Amino acid sequence: MEENQALPDRPPTPYHIWDGGQWLLPEAVRETARYWAAAEKWEEIKQKRHANRHGGVFVDSIGKWFHSTEEARQKYTFMRTLTQLPPNLVWSTMDGEIVKFTRELLDELSLKMLTDEQKDFANARQHKKLLGQSPEPWNYDYSGGWMKIYQEES
Repeated sequence: MEENQALPDRPPTPYHIWDGGQWLLPEAVRETARYWAAAEKWEEIKQKRHANRHGGVFVDSIGKWFHSTEEARQKYTFMRTLTQLPPNLVWSTMDGEIVKFTRELLDELSLKMLTDEQKDFANARQHKKLLGQSPEPWNYDYSGGWMKIYQEES
């Protein structure tokens, strides 16, 4: 490599070699590279699904985001076991607003949480299928198709 020549970017996989101008993948290790790259990408997809699970739930009827952390989920589950919710129960939304929390709101929130999770599960499975068909899994883009999560406005 010449003294002033820029170093190459990180290789797509540990199996790629630099030929002085581009990254090449030797045919002898192509299937091994594909296998490990697909396994790594599948772990990223599962992490994305997990992050989405905890990224909040949007309740259409009041136009608000609710927490979906494990702690919040436990509270929702507990409230579902009650015959009736305490009168004048209030809840903090993800933007900090306090809202009246009713059985109807709990039902809508619970159903939305479940359907969003199922959609993300199906999306992850679709990405896994497409990833398995990809000739270059290290370049596979799994960013599409996920349910929206809460983003604080800055």
